[in-house]
Amino acid sequence: MPRPARRRRAPIAILLTVAGGLAGCSFVPDYQNPTVPTQAAWATQPKDGAGVVAVTADWWHQFRSLELDSLMAEALVANQDIAAAIARIDQARANTRIAGAPLLPNVEATGSLSGTHSHQDHRTRNNGAGQAALTANYEVDLWGKNAAALESSEHTLTANVFDRDALALTIQSEVASTYFDAVALKQRIEIARANLDAANQVLKLVQIQMNQGAATALDLAQQRTAVATFEAEIPVLEQQLEADRTSLAILAGRAPGNTTVDTGKLDALHLPSIAAGQPSDLLQRRPDIAEAEANLRAANANIGVARAEFFPSLTLSPELVISGLASSGTATAASIAAGLVAPIFEGGQLEGQLELSKAQKQELVATYRQTVLTSFKEVEDALSTVETSAAQVRSLQTAADQAREAFRLAQLSYSAGATDFLTVLDAQRTLLTNEDSLVQAQLDRYTAATNLFKGLGGGWKGA
Repeated sequence: MPRPARRRRAPIAILLTVAGGLAGCSFVPDYQNPTVPTQAAWATQPKDGAGVVAVTADWWHQFRSLELDSLMAEALVANQDIAAAIARIDQARANTRIAGAPLLPNVEATGSLSGTHSHQDHRTRNNGAGQAALTANYEVDLWGKNAAALESSEHTLTANVFDRDALALTIQSEVASTYFDAVALKQRIEIARANLDAANQVLKLVQIQMNQGAATALDLAQQRTAVATFEAEIPVLEQQLEADRTSLAILAGRAPGNTTVDTGKLDALHLPSIAAGQPSDLLQRRPDIAEAEANLRAANANIGVARAEFFPSLTLSPELVISGLASSGTATAASIAAGLVAPIFEGGQLEGQLELSKAQKQELVATYRQTVLTSFKEVEDALSTVETSAAQVRSLQTAADQAREAFRLAQLSYSAGATDFLTVLDAQRTLLTNEDSLVQAQLDRYTAATNLFKGLGGGWKGA
C-alpha cells in the first residue's frame, strides 16, 4: 500500500514568511517634543466665578443669537475652504494607502492555452498545451525604509485632519466677527441718521434765527456744511455693511447678494465671560499646534527613510508554474529569484537627501515653536482687549450720555439767544463722535470674546 503524500507548505508562503522575519530594523530617530518657553499664568488674569463659561465646541451659542447660529451651521456645511480641506484629507488617505503598498507582496497571475488540429490518413488529431503561473515580487524591508515611509504618510494624514479642524475654527471666528461687525455697522448707521435728523432740525432753527436777524449767513453756511458732512458718513457705513453681508455669504457658501443681518444693535446679544484656563493647557487645546507636531513627526520619519537608502535592498521573486493544463497530466514547478542592490557611488545624492530631511525637520521644529508662541500671544492679546475694551465702554457710555445732554442744552441756549452758534455746532459734532465711538468700543468687546474663544482652541479636543 503506497504511503500517503505528505502535505507541503506552498514555497511562496514559506519564502514570504522568511522575508518577513528578516525585516524589522528601523533608522527613524526617537521622537521628542521640542522644548518651548512657557509661562505659569496669563499676564492678564481672567475672571473666575459665577457666570464664567467654559470653551466648548459650540462656543458661538454663548452669544445667544439664533441668527448667528444659523449662519454658523450653514458655513460649517457649505464653506468651500472647508470642503477643500476635506478633499486634502482624502488625498492624504490615498497617499497613505500608496505608501503602505510596498510592505505587501505584488502578486500576479498569468495563463496561456494553445492547441493544434490535424487531419491525416483519415484520422483527426488534437493536441493542446496549457500553462498557468503565479509570480510575486516583494522587497524585504530590511532597514525599515518602507515602514518609515508609511509612518511619515500616516502623520501627514493626521496633520491634514488637524489642518481641517484649525481651518474650521478660523471660519467660525470669521463668521462671528463679521456678523458682529455687521450688527455694529447697522447701529452706527442708525446713529448717523439720527444725528443727521438732529442736524437738519438745527438747520431749520438757524434759518429761523437768521430770518429774525439773530443769526448770520456764516452760521447758516456752517450748519449746512455739518449736515452735508453727516450725510456723507452714511453711504460709507452702508458700503461697509454691504461688504460684511457679501463676506458672510461667501463664508456660508452662498452667492453674494442674498444675505441680510436682521439684528440691529449689539445690546440685543449676550456677551459671555470666558474661562481661560492655564497656559500649559493650551498645547492640547489648539488644532494648529497639533498639526505642527504631526508635520514634525512626519519629517522625523522621513529621516529614517533617507538613512535606509544607504543600505542594500533585497527583492524576492518567487514563481509557481503549472503546465499541461490542456493535456492528460499536469506538472508543477516552483522557483525563486533574489536580487540584491547596494549603493556604491551616488554622487552625493544620498548624503544630500539625508541632509535635506534633517534640515526640513529643523524647519518644522521652529515652526512648531512659533505656532505655540503665537498661540500664547493670541490669548494674551484677547484677554487684554477684553479688559481694556470693557473699561473703554464704561467711559464712552458716560461721555455719550453727557454729550447728548450738552447738545440738548446748547440747542435750548441758542434758541433763547444765550449762546452763540459755535457752541451748538461743537456739541452736535461731539455727540456724533462719542456715540459712534461707543458702538465701536462695544464691537471691540465682542471681537475680543470671539478671538479669545478662537485662541483657546474653540473647545477642540484632539484625537
